[in-house]
Amino acid sequence: MTMHWREALEAQFDGLNVCRMLLDNHRHFPARYKYAGNMKLQDSWRVDYNVLSRAHPYAWSREPVAACLQACRSIPDDTVFCPENLNLGVGKAQFWYLEGGLPVHPVHGDHRVNVNAISMMHIVDKIGDDIILVSLYTNDPNIVPGRQHRVIPSQIFNWKVGETLESLKMWLHHAHDDAYGPNGPFKDEYPSIEKREQVRNHFIQVSDLLAKFIIAGGVWMKQEVLQQERGPVERQQRKRFERETSRPLDAVTVVHLRKVQHAEHEPIEGEHAKREYHCRWTVDGHWRNQAFGPKHGDRRLQFIMPYVKGPADKPLRTGVKMVAVDR
Repeated sequence: MTMHWREALEAQFDGLNVCRMLLDNHRHFPARYKYAGNMKLQDSWRVDYNVLSRAHPYAWSREPVAACLQACRSIPDDTVFCPENLNLGVGKAQFWYLEGGLPVHPVHGDHRVNVNAISMMHIVDKIGDDIILVSLYTNDPNIVPGRQHRVIPSQIFNWKVGETLESLKMWLHHAHDDAYGPNGPFKDEYPSIEKREQVRNHFIQVSDLLAKFIIAGGVWMKQEVLQQERGPVERQQRKRFERETSRPLDAVTVVHLRKVQHAEHEPIEGEHAKREYHCRWTVDGHWRNQAFGPKHGDRRLQFIMPYVKGPADKPLRTGVKMVAVDR
């Protein structure tokens, strides 16, 4: 069942309220809370607030979240991120609320806490580089006091457009060492070098998987493996959104898997169409960095859908696994 648009909108409102609370009242939090009195995180919270204020809300239900998470793990590390896949022009932002959350534990590794929302924004920095700001959100009760919140800022990283996943991981490695190493502003955060390295490796692993999830989600939306529907927003919620963000909103984008489609695979250019086969079989869905552009010098990530291969009059060979996304 598709998640109702209201859940994503309420989560975005909650995230804005939490960011305001963190920015305005963090000095008054009880000492037992993790970020009580921590002035160094104000810039990150301010970024989260600005992105949430500009973001268009997307409501992801459990089925597309699970399918996208399964498929994204096999995206190759030489994949280059293209904001066009997300329809994310400069200055544009998106907020993805993920029903049930992702079984991906944030940087502190608390297994009771999952990532339940992602925001991203495309900017041009001071030196002219295209950057994607990515923020992860959880429901971690140790960050802010009071009632249980749906969306709480947890982790943020930047991704330079045109760089590969492998480059992102290298950048994250250096960025974490600069922040938490012997000369960094957070050098006293961890009691030992071993602990710091453990957290750094976890941070890179989580960021890499979330980056792949974002890539997969964008590519699947573009290829319509994931379909997008308008969830009309009621008048009261439209007015509240305008008060909170100073922007109009007429609909939330609801994301779901498209209905199952089965099609026979026709030979494509480069395949041996004249080869004789004695059965039909299924080919798993997989990712391909497709060559395009002048002299095929550029690469664009494409998801090749599962399909049935072989002559239509031959028996289907069973026992071959297909990926969960047979859509």
